Amino acid sequence: MWDSTAVAVGLKAIGQVESSMRYDALNPTDPITVGFFQWFGTRAAQILNRMKTENSSSWVGIEDSLLASLADHADTDVYWTTRYLNTAEGKSIKPVLVVNVSIQDDQASIDLEAYRVTAVGQGMNSDTNTDAVLFFCNMYNQSPREALKVLANAGPQSGIDRLYSYCLNSPVLGRYKTRYQTAYTIITTHDTSGVGTGVSTPDPHTGGNPSSTRPSTNLNRISVRGDQLVVHYKDGHTLLCVPATAGRWVPQVDQTMGSAPPVPPDGTPPSGVQALLAQWMVDHQNQYAYSQGATRLQPDTNGYTDCSGLMYYCYEQVANIFIGTWTGDQIKHGTLITTDPTVAKAETSLVVGDVVFYRWSETSPSTYDHCAMYVGSNQIQSHGGPDNGPDLQSHSGEIDYATTNGGSIMVRRYV
Repeated sequence: MWDSTAVAVGLKAIGQVESSMRYDALNPTDPITVGFFQWFGTRAAQILNRMKTENSSSWVGIEDSLLASLADHADTDVYWTTRYLNTAEGKSIKPVLVVNVSIQDDQASIDLEAYRVTAVGQGMNSDTNTDAVLFFCNMYNQSPREALKVLANAGPQSGIDRLYSYCLNSPVLGRYKTRYQTAYTIITTHDTSGVGTGVSTPDPHTGGNPSSTRPSTNLNRISVRGDQLVVHYKDGHTLLCVPATAGRWVPQVDQTMGSAPPVPPDGTPPSGVQALLAQWMVDHQNQYAYSQGATRLQPDTNGYTDCSGLMYYCYEQVANIFIGTWTGDQIKHGTLITTDPTVAKAETSLVVGDVVFYRWSETSPSTYDHCAMYVGSNQIQSHGGPDNGPDLQSHSGEIDYATTNGGSIMVRRYV
């Protein structure tokens, strides 16, 4: 039964793997990340503002520099995705985080409910299959896209044991075995210890696990070349940024740095607005955190978006074309190109800028689970979390994944 105890178990399962149930947890190695759910960036600023507004008497001793940032930058500002806490700031907010346990629990419960609604929408029953839904919520908190894939493979009627097994066999989530072993144990034993107390409980496991609230990064360093910035990535890729206005640099593609627009299979470069759409994706590579939050349609303002929000924003910015705000709406706009996976994989009927929609299994909603932009050369640009996006993926590989599991695809063209 999905009741207050189930919610407490869900909070424990996620809170334990994120922070060892430390309500005063901080993560100094990433931009501002706070609380037992490890809210990141704009979400961290939002919960701090909740504490300031709803429990003003606790809002004391905060470092002036952090107060100034909260006053100068809205909690939806992308500023927060690159804003680090210094030692003094972190020390000053720890007591506030502990005093505001109830606000943290409330926000975490809101997040958990959103995950439960998603599970129910996929065909799960949170009252008769509670443990499995709680385990799905834990996967979804780390990576919505991968959680949906695991559920599509296992089936929405799966119990927690089957879902756990499929999770560990996932090429992505299976890399975090310790995380899911911990979550499985907490859920099956209905452990609620530490929830609502502000007191951490011992973590029998070691090692960190990235999540959708605290994205990892491939960034290595940034160097200065005259008035230009060079962004260096861990994989050896570099991106040149040139000055645009005071205090602002923009990515620049040239012959030695960055990436050129993708070339379709026939070797002919895309032209017109299609090339601009592809280039926009290149220029915004790995720039946005993943979230299905309420303001996901303004990623340059708040620093996050999801798959359909990315498609909406790219078309709106580049071509001033409205394609719909979510997958269920976007499949009603534009021109249908094909629903045949073989035709889509052949690529001869596709052009750069086409949007591919995926149902991960026959039990997925008719509105489709995911979408991505075709950019040529058997590649798509997509954002499915848990790390920053958009990023390049295999066009045929994603189609194979969907169709192998009984799903389907659709390709639509908007320009």
